[in-house]
Amino acid sequence: MRSRPTVRVRISPSVLEPGQPFVAAVELDFKSETPVDFVRIAFAYWETSFQSWRGPLHDREHVWKPGKLTAGKHVREVRFEVPPVGAPSFRGSATSASYLVSVHVDIPWWVNREATFAIPVVVAPETPPDMPQPL
Repeated sequence: MRSRPTVRVRISPSVLEPGQPFVAAVELDFKSETPVDFVRIAFAYWETSFQSWRGPLHDREHVWKPGKLTAGKHVREVRFEVPPVGAPSFRGSATSASYLVSVHVDIPWWVNREATFAIPVVVAPETPPDMPQPL
């Protein structure tokens, strides 16, 4: 019997800055033993402007070919890096910047499972210039 898994993604660290590496722990939870051709885990950076997509401006992917997975939880950890140049995560009325981890589980002769998760990226803190010393 085949089942569509529940998909969860945990990011470590939980809040990211440009240029920072991170680990995406992808958890698949199956209700029954299920054959799986592959699991594609991808990370991408997208920008939108006035309803027009631009990107992905940065993308990386990892493909896992597990074969048959038993009922229960299966975790795969993948290492990615936030691009050093890019806007922080934001969603406005006309523009947005999105960092996404997407998971595609290819189940032969069955409905595939796809899920996408937004990843928070903040502005890197600036180091203030040295203050002049009083005379």
